[in-house]
Amino acid sequence: MLLSFRVTNHRSLRDEQQILLTPEGRDDEGLSAPQDAEPMRVAGVFGANASGKSNVVDALRYMRNRVRGVPRRGGEEEPTEGIERWPFCLDPDSPGRPSTYVVDLLDEGERYTYGFTVDDTAVMAEWLFRYTADGREEAVFERDGDALSNEPDGGLFPVSNVIEIESNVLLMEVFSKMQPKLFDSTQMRSLRAVSRWFANGLLIRSRPSGIPRVRFTPMAPPGEETERRLGELLIAADTGIGEVSTEAVSRETKDGGVRESYRWVFRHRGAGHEHVLGIEDQSEGTQALMELGMRAFAVLDRGKTMVVDELDASLHTHLSARLIELFQDPESNPHGAQLVFTSHDAALLGRIRGAEVLGRDQIWFCEKVASGATEIYPLSSFEVADEGTRARKYLAGRYGAVPFVDDDLFAAALAAREDTPHDSSAPN
Repeated sequence: MLLSFRVTNHRSLRDEQQILLTPEGRDDEGLSAPQDAEPMRVAGVFGANASGKSNVVDALRYMRNRVRGVPRRGGEEEPTEGIERWPFCLDPDSPGRPSTYVVDLLDEGERYTYGFTVDDTAVMAEWLFRYTADGREEAVFERDGDALSNEPDGGLFPVSNVIEIESNVLLMEVFSKMQPKLFDSTQMRSLRAVSRWFANGLLIRSRPSGIPRVRFTPMAPPGEETERRLGELLIAADTGIGEVSTEAVSRETKDGGVRESYRWVFRHRGAGHEHVLGIEDQSEGTQALMELGMRAFAVLDRGKTMVVDELDASLHTHLSARLIELFQDPESNPHGAQLVFTSHDAALLGRIRGAEVLGRDQIWFCEKVASGATEIYPLSSFEVADEGTRARKYLAGRYGAVPFVDDDLFAAALAAREDTPHDSSAPN
């Protein structure tokens, strides 16, 4: 589980910014004592358009992709020299400064801190620390450039003897491609735990604008239980759907063979009878809820961390709140899965149907300052007496993180100018 994420010099995140997923009562460094760390199940980041919310998600995705060795540059392999990154570019110094990414994790009762610093040419530093039961910090490994060191028991020495680490490649990336049980030691078990979280424990979801969400045909049936849960979710959302299922479809392949796949079937309630429709007939909101619901079920069942950019896109406020509730409720989330999301929806800051959607520790704001850099700060840094007034105070600008709209300029930008000819090709 994710306890915190820190990032420096990534896109608009010029100075170090941090999001904590631990309750109030933290230690001096912002985290609970190692043996007492209790990750929160939900955290929401709110802010105006272009405030940098998506850059927080992008930074965590960048860290995950580097650890996993995901191909860069549009699918090409990693270049033999240099490191692809996106530093802050609105001042003359930041593009040359290094970028740093750090996560604090809790895995099966063990707490870890893993991070790295890179510039345009090489990995400048990389480190992994674990915490003992009595709260002591132990170095699993520390890397300074190409130099690697670790604890005196030599747990990593076998690794450094049999692998060569390129200057622009993370040790964690090299390890993620090795056989999981090649070596066995406290250090190697720590490496496996962190590598496993990036590979299987972290799901990041964002939707490029204009791309349909769920236009797919499953290659294998999802199972009756998944169909049942998905149907219940869509029925509860008042979509008009009465049942969700899949049916087999045989398709001829280019070589003349036959391939069997499955398509979604939705039975809608009508006037006195039922209508059977396909996924292409569903609204974008229904598709959004279906896609998010399927991801959420997988995360909830396995106790993973799901990061969602623009949770409220195409979703009514009540549906966003319902998805958040699935993670907040111990009954529907018995394995402690996490949801971290960004949103514009101020209603999620208050009460919906009489219940508080988010606690004060779970709310973060994102604001772009005069320099163009993004700052992230928690609601808990403000004195808030009543959660019922949060949305109103936020929209009034009491917490910042709202756009300043120049009404005159906005109106002038939308107004048709007399000397501008009408463009008949413009969309209606």
